[in-house]
Amino acid sequence: MKNLKFWIGIVLSIIFLWLSIKDANWPEVIKSFSKVNYLYIAAGILVLILANFFRALRWRSLLVRIKVIPIYDLFSIIMIANLLLNTLPARIGEIMRAYLLGKKYNISKTSCFSTIVVERVFDGCFAMAFFVVALWIYPGDISISISWVPDFSIKKAIYTLSLIYAAALILLLLLKTFPSQVNKVLGIMLHYFPEGIKSKGNNLANSFISGLSIFNDCKHLFLSLIITGIVWILLPCFYYLGLLGFGIEKEFYLNFILMGFIIIAVMIPAAPGYIGIFHFSVQMTLQKFFNVSPSIALSYAWVMWVCGMAVNIIPGLFYYSKYNLQIAKIREMELLAATPSARINE
Repeated sequence: MKNLKFWIGIVLSIIFLWLSIKDANWPEVIKSFSKVNYLYIAAGILVLILANFFRALRWRSLLVRIKVIPIYDLFSIIMIANLLLNTLPARIGEIMRAYLLGKKYNISKTSCFSTIVVERVFDGCFAMAFFVVALWIYPGDISISISWVPDFSIKKAIYTLSLIYAAALILLLLLKTFPSQVNKVLGIMLHYFPEGIKSKGNNLANSFISGLSIFNDCKHLFLSLIITGIVWILLPCFYYLGLLGFGIEKEFYLNFILMGFIIIAVMIPAAPGYIGIFHFSVQMTLQKFFNVSPSIALSYAWVMWVCGMAVNIIPGLFYYSKYNLQIAKIREMELLAATPSARINE
């Protein structure tokens, strides 16, 4: 509650939520809910659960040279992380993933965390690639004007994100390829620190690099990339089935554009669950690229948000109770994530 970023996120969520509903025609919005074919929505929920299963399968591939972990355990930890990511203001879900896995299987938490970093880089690269191709295929004007953000440009946003993910991938490859040079640079940076801190820094760096062993395993690296592609086809399927539920039949590739704008939107600080920011980005995209009315776009955004939250929260609560987690430990992880010098201890 004392974190400035938390309050910035709350304020931004309120602003975007107001923007998403300020011109709503509520009778039409309510009417649109009654026309939804919820069988498609149910199918979309199953697809979203399947996407999380494939995330677990990919994580198993990334971890295989560290330790072979049962998929069920990885799936349960991912669902706990999703619960935390969607209900707490600090993005501590990924740190908790590394903590839980490292504790349960007595392996380096830092190495576990580096596999999660690899996941996120793969996700970003694939998402941006699909987004760019979809925008290239789209025959109409792709520019979007936001009056209160006069310099907003889709191309600039894509270039910036693509550059970030490409740089992250290159950095990971350099860390794995030149570990001795990394230790030398780290030694220079920690030259004036006590020996205990130097030793701890080197151990953390070596543990992180050891978690990048997937880059030495062509078979499992290729498998991880294939699974990442499957995940990023399943996620648009979730939104596509939602559109069919609302009676909106459009080309499937447009859902990659929708996913792209959601990715850009959720990078903005927001309240838990990305409330407001998610809704505004979905409504804006549906009206611009799908020619959907504002009322249907608003009701669609809420239905998909509720479905996504349900898939992430309900299984997450189930596994949360099975792992017997305590709020005190979550708070400890939150403080770790919020500290500028944060690191995952062995």
